[in-house]
Amino acid sequence: MPNNKKIFIYQRWGIGDCLMSNDAVKFLKELFKESEIIFIVASKFVGESLVEIGIANSYRIVSKKSRFIFLKGLIKLDIRSGDMLLLPVKTHPILLLIFKFLFPNLLILSRNFKQMGQDYADPLSDSRYRINLEIVKNYFSLSKKNRLLHAENSDGTSRIQNIIYHLGSGSQPVKRIPTSVIKKVHRKLIEIEPRDCKYYLLVGPDDFTNDLKDLSDSFPEIIVFYSTTLSDLVSLLKFSIVITGDTGVAHIASYINGKALVLAGPTNTIESAPLKGTKVLRDNSLCEFAPCYGTKNFISCPYETKCLSNLSHTSIVKLIISCKSLN
Repeated sequence: MPNNKKIFIYQRWGIGDCLMSNDAVKFLKELFKESEIIFIVASKFVGESLVEIGIANSYRIVSKKSRFIFLKGLIKLDIRSGDMLLLPVKTHPILLLIFKFLFPNLLILSRNFKQMGQDYADPLSDSRYRINLEIVKNYFSLSKKNRLLHAENSDGTSRIQNIIYHLGSGSQPVKRIPTSVIKKVHRKLIEIEPRDCKYYLLVGPDDFTNDLKDLSDSFPEIIVFYSTTLSDLVSLLKFSIVITGDTGVAHIASYINGKALVLAGPTNTIESAPLKGTKVLRDNSLCEFAPCYGTKNFISCPYETKCLSNLSHTSIVKLIISCKSLN
């Protein structure tokens, strides 16, 4: 493939899910230094975030409001003969056939049709995203230099100055960390930690509820950080440990400095947790149905999210301290 062709990455999920393709993207950038990396995404926010962070050169939005609009969006993609397309593992087999029909000369990096069908049918199959690098390896040989490119590393050059609490996703309330957990963790932290850290409560446009106000009022030393731009968020995370759920913020923190503690509950973090330097705390004994992602219990939890609310705050604090000790 010529070095100046476009490389499309089809990732129509959230920012965290897109970041799971980072290893594959880094490898492609190393092999094709002059090629443009273009993500096919579902929203402007995700696309702009990927460009801001530096993973993508640009993005294209393909809406799924209806089948007609979705197909029209695919047809309008500026894909040319010789361009490359990387499809994640859990791509619907029909979509693979559509791409092959619309762009017969496109180099498509993907699993085969049968494997796609099996993966798409199984909600707990191997990770949709991590295996992207394995797909790329099947098409291009790896030199010793390129193998080193993907070794996990933590250079430890930045000093942790902030501890950030992020309760979680506004779009999926069942993934949100209960404020009672953060209260217990914070009380313990300020007892044992010298005041060399600043504490932040990270909130977004959909997050500022009465619960968050109660948390802020209870602990006036916690600074409410209302993130309006990705640049602001990146600047804050660069010197921080973030305590959050299985969220896009965790993926961004992992990408920036590898300092994230994911409190796992309903989602399958073996598949979806960030790749680099992230610690994950989960306790499946708290709920017999956890992880319940992809089931009716995930949509409307009848158990008051005890998989998150009953996590040991002592264990959480120990993991935060161990993250700090890695500076």
